[in-house]
Amino acid sequence: MAPTGAGKSLILARITHGARLRGKRVTLVVPRFEILRQLSNTLKGEGIEHRSEEHTSELQSLAYLVCR
Repeated sequence: MAPTGAGKSLILARITHGARLRGKRVTLVVPRFEILRQLSNTLKGEGIEHRSEEHTSELQSLAYLVCR
């Protein structure tokens, strides 16, 4: 946990990029759609190809990104 603006999304983007360079597939699960959009924008800015999906039901909300 770190304060707002500490660079958490950028750190995740860099870790994701490193994993992708090694041929790994990455799935990032986040608790809120706002975080999904923020992380997606960061990945896009770093040139990391990905897709994002949002799922909702009465019981849960799930947002995730799959980086190919």
